This record gives sequence, structure tokens and C-alpha cells, in this order.
Amino acid sequence: MSVTVQSQPSSPLAPEIKIPWWQRLRWQLALSAVLLVFLTVTIVLAVVFLRVRKMAEDQVTHQLESVAEIKGQEVIGWLSFSRSALELIGSGASAQTRFVLVTDPELVSRPSLQRTLNNVFADAVAKSPGFTEVFYYDAQGTVLASSNEERVGANVQKTPYYQYTLDAPYQSPVYYDPELDSLSLIITRPIYRDPNTPSEVVGVLAARLNLNVLEQIMLERAGLGETGETYLVWGNTLLTPSRFKDFEVGDTIRSEGVERVMRVENGSGIYDDYRGTPVIGVYRWLPETGTGLLAELDVDEALATHYQMRTTVTYVTVGLALLAAFLGVLAATRITRPLITLSGIARRLAGGELEVEVPPLGTGEIKQLSLAFQTMANRLRDLVDMLEARVAARTRDVFLTLGVGQMATSTLQQEQLLPRLVEYIREQFDLYYVQVYLIDDVGRYAILAAGTGEVGQQLLAYQHRLDLRETSIVSRAYHSHTSVLVEDTIESDVHLPNPLLPETRSEVAVPLVVENRVIGVLDLQANQPGTFHTDNLPVFEAMSNYIASTVVSARAYQEMQEAIAHAEALSRRLTGEAWERYLGSLAEGASIGYQYDLNKVEPITPETPTVGHNAEAQASPAQASDGNGSGPHLAQEITLRGQVIGTIQAQTEEDRERQKEDQRLLESVARRIAL
Repeated sequence: MSVTVQSQPSSPLAPEIKIPWWQRLRWQLALSAVLLVFLTVTIVLAVVFLRVRKMAEDQVTHQLESVAEIKGQEVIGWLSFSRSALELIGSGASAQTRFVLVTDPELVSRPSLQRTLNNVFADAVAKSPGFTEVFYYDAQGTVLASSNEERVGANVQKTPYYQYTLDAPYQSPVYYDPELDSLSLIITRPIYRDPNTPSEVVGVLAARLNLNVLEQIMLERAGLGETGETYLVWGNTLLTPSRFKDFEVGDTIRSEGVERVMRVENGSGIYDDYRGTPVIGVYRWLPETGTGLLAELDVDEALATHYQMRTTVTYVTVGLALLAAFLGVLAATRITRPLITLSGIARRLAGGELEVEVPPLGTGEIKQLSLAFQTMANRLRDLVDMLEARVAARTRDVFLTLGVGQMATSTLQQEQLLPRLVEYIREQFDLYYVQVYLIDDVGRYAILAAGTGEVGQQLLAYQHRLDLRETSIVSRAYHSHTSVLVEDTIESDVHLPNPLLPETRSEVAVPLVVENRVIGVLDLQANQPGTFHTDNLPVFEAMSNYIASTVVSARAYQEMQEAIAHAEALSRRLTGEAWERYLGSLAEGASIGYQYDLNKVEPITPETPTVGHNAEAQASPAQASDGNGSGPHLAQEITLRGQVIGTIQAQTEEDRERQKEDQRLLESVARRIAL
């Protein structure tokens, strides 16, 4: 503000004019400065308070969005895990056979199969807290087996999910089940007669999910403050418990957020919740469950810091404004200019311009503040670079872990799989040595099952094993059921040096756990200290889970193959014995064969002239001659369960040329006769 005073020469005779103090330029300037400062401060405060309030609201909204996103992902993850668990129940050749056979009403052993499936389903419900019922119904909707045996025989054709389950795996929205008088959520997968050609559906495997899991997810209060909550709604019905005692599950509630989310909208805002209390809310529609997810926090709590700051800043700002009025506009301008510059730099940093440079500004504390801003910008750049590098490393580790999982499921031969896995892990993670120990049946020794390189071959040749009663990293991992990490072997008291591996500087032992039982230990060694640490330990633990599952599957496969071979041998022996007893039971002279001469069928007796009764015809399927030029003879053994129980012989026309077709016909007839 500038003031121009024009004076004129006064006449010496003119009277002296006495100017009141409030009209003096000095006080007018002071009053103008004060008014200007107060006006400026008032406008600035109004704008700042509005922006700070908006920022506070946005911060709370972002926090609630993060909470809603996390809980939505937890719900989706729970559903995905439930679908995987259902797939596991229906996987396998034996399970497929049971499902197909139990749909046959003529099957004599059908009640036994139903009881078996009931037990399998009940065991699945007991082991998986996410299920309240697992059941199986045929294509007409009749429940053939269930973990709840009282529901066997019920029909689900009138349920809202039945018509969608015969075509593909299906997940129903939450619906009210009048039979159970409760809300239900169903997941299903069809069972085909031939899983290799999914065309004919014989039944549907289904699971009723435990909605209490949703309650546990929603009641987790991380990031919700004192008055915040998350809950699920279906229609206007409260699906999960409210943290306020006047509301219970099943109550009808109404609010702007509930109405919007039930219109399948996603968004946020400030509105009155179902209690009539102003809240900042975030609402998300979950198509996977057909429900709405709301995360809300009372406005008073959300903006409490803003209100306190507004009061404090008001008093401080008024005092500073008065002081600024007395110190003058120039001093204020000189002080605020570098601050405005730093504010602009901070906004640029917040906008992502991490390469911005902060010049030294002002003097004293202002200069220190500018230097602190520069230090903060440098550290922020370093932090972002470090996080990007860690994310890239973790991403690589995840893909390598998936590669281990794919390799682990590629073969069921343990003696082939483990050497390939340890070599793959060593190469991909650039390690010094990798080995796998398997625990013996009595839990006394850890026996080396696979190791990398020449050292691994030598140890395998020595039949290397570790006594689990002695102190070692493998023994500790076995007894504790947890991973044992040694970042630097020089400073470790559990690392046992191996003369064949003198360069080991970092080691981790991860137990192979299946159903809370340690079946082995994955031991990894590196020649650089600090190679293994708490950040990458989960990667190796995930690999150990793959390996443990594969080892168990390989053992089960081997046991099954041995059982099948034993059963086949036993079947052949019993079949032979039974057939010999049958032949021996026939009366002496009775017929044990029949002859067909294209006219009639007659039993063969010692007096019956037959064809092909010679050594050539009695051999394995072959072509012979009757010696009189009447045409070649064909013979085919009749085999039942690997046991020869008879022979078919045929004489063909002399000039017939289709011997191969005739022989295939005899093979087909022999198979049918055996059955």
C-alpha cells in the first residue's frame, strides 16, 4: 500500500491545524496494516480450514477404502480357498468313481458308498471351518450324501441355485434358506461321468459356507478407530454383527450408504448411518457374495484432530497476525516467501516429482528447513528406489516359487522329483548348496534324500544321515516345527560345519510339514553371509509346502501302485484256483466245451469230431492247419483277470484272405466270454 502526500506552502499566518491521532498517517498505516493482515488471515484461514477439512475427510476416506479393500479381498480369498477345498474333495480317481457309482440306484453297494461319502464330507467339514455342510446331489436334485446325514434324501430343485449348478462351477449369492431358517451361501461343482469328456453330468458336489467367517472378517477393527466399523448387508438386512448393542444380525437397517450399495454402487461420502449418526462411509458391492460391504467412522472422531487443530491454529494465527502487523509487511513478506517456495516444492514432491532440488532459502531456521526438505527429498527418493528393488526381488521370488510348485506337481516319482527340485532351487536362487532330508518312521534320523552337485552325490553314496537327538540346524527345525535361520554361520551356535562344504556362510532349514507332522527338512546354504533373512524366508517356506505335499503324494502314489499290483496278483491267483475248482466239480465225462458248425451248437464229447484239436490250435492266438487242406485254423485264449480259463478255435475257408480281421473278431468274442 502506498500513500502520496502533496503539501502546499503554508502561510505563516495560517493557524496551526492540530490533527487527531487517529488521522495521523502513522496510525492510519498501522490501522490499514492491521486490517489488511486480519482480512488476509481471515480469508487464508477460511481457505485453509476448508482444505484441511477436505484433506482430513479424504485421508479418512482413503483409510476406510483401504480397510474395505482389504476386507473385500479377505472375503474373496476365503471364497477362493473354499472353492479350492471343494475341488480337493472332488478330485482324484477314487472320488470320481464314488460319485458316479452312488448315482446308480441299482447298485447293491450304494448304501455303503453313501456312508463313505457322508464320512468323507463330515471329515471335510471338521477340518475346514469355512464349511457348515458338504453334500452331493444327483442331476434331479436329490441329495445322495451329506455331512449332515439328516439331509440325505432331500431335494434341492426348488432352491435358487439348483438350475445354475448343472452347467459349470457356481457360487450363489447370499439367500434365505427356509429349510434351515437362516441365510446361506452355496458353492458347487458338477461331477461328470467321464472327467476327460465333460458332457454328461451325473451329479453336483456342493458346500454350504460358514457365514461366521464373514463375521470374524468384519469384526476385525484394525484401522477403524474407536467408533469405526465394517459390516455386510443383504437387501436392508444386517448380515454381520454391529458393534453397537442396540442392533443385531438380521435387523432391518437403512442409510444412504446401504441404499446406494444395494443399488450395486461403489463410492464414499458423509451421511447419517443406520443409527442416525453422521459418519464418513465407504461402500463396496461384492459380486462374489451378492452383498454390500460398508466401512464407516463417526465424523466427530474422524475430524477430531481437525477441530483441535482449527482452534489451535486460530489462536496462534491471530497472535501472529497481530505481531506481523507490528513488525511490518516487509518482515512478513520476507519470512513467508521462502515458506511459500518450500510449500510449492512439497506439493511437487507429493505429486511425484522426486527429482526436485530444494535450494537454500532464507536465513536461520528457514535455511535449516530448506536443508531438511532437501534431505527429506533425497531420503524419499532412496526409499522409493529401495521399495521398487524389493518389490522386484519379491516378484522374482514369487515366480521362482511358482516354478518350484509346477515342477513339484509334474511327477509322482520321489526319486526323480527331489534331485530335480534341489538343483532347480540352487540354480534359480544362485545358492551354494541345497539338500532335502526325510525323517525316518521312528523320528530318530534325518536321512538325506537329495543334494546338489558332487557333494550331494558323495553324501548320498555315504548314506548320509543326521541324528535328531544331537544339536544341529536340521534337528532344531524338526523339533520346533519352524524355520531356523542363520544369517551368518560364524556367529551361530547351531550350525555344524561340513568339511565337504567349507564355504557355507548363511543357512536356513525349513521343515516339511504335513498335517502338523514334520516329514522332512529343506536345507539351503549360501556362501555369502546375510543371503537368508526374514524378508525372503516366506519364499522358502512356501517352497517347502510344495515339496512336502509332493513327497506325501509320491508316497501315496507308490503305496497305491504296490497295492494295485498285489491286488492284481491276488486276483489272478484266486481266479485260477476258483476255475480249477469249477472244472474239478464237473462230473466225469461232462462237457467242458461246445462246437458250432454254422448249423447248431453241440457239447464236445470224446466221440464228437472237432476241428483244431492239435498242438498248433492249443497254442496262444495263432494260425494252424488241420493237415487235410480244408483251410487254416484260428485259436484265441480266453483270459479272466490274467488267468487263462479256455480257448476258442475256429476253422476258416481255404481261400479266405481276411485272417487278421477274423483274429480280431475272436479276440473280441473271447473278452465277452470271459466277462
